[in-house]
Amino acid sequence: FTAFGASLSATYISYTNRLVKNVPNMLFVLLAVPVIDETLQYFSPGRSPQISDVLIDFSGCITGLIFTALVFVFINFFRKRKEKTLYSKDK
Repeated sequence: FTAFGASLSATYISYTNRLVKNVPNMLFVLLAVPVIDETLQYFSPGRSPQISDVLIDFSGCITGLIFTALVFVFINFFRKRKEKTLYSKDK
C-alpha cells in the first residue's frame, strides 16, 4: 500500500503540479481502496474484515504520500535554486 500511495500521489502531482490542493482527493482515494479491500475479504471464505487492517493499510498509503511529497518538494527546491544561480551568473 505504500507503493500505491506513492504512485497515486506522484500521478496527481505530475498531472496537476499542485500538492496541497489535491490532498483531500488523494486521502479519499487512499482510504477508499483499503476499505474496499477489507469489504471484499468479507466475501472470501476463511477471511474476515478487520478495521485494524484498514488502518494499517491506510498508514502505508499515507507513508507513500508523504515520501513522494518530500521528493517533489526537494526536486522543486533544487530546481529553483539551480535556476536562481544560473540567472545570477548572467548579470
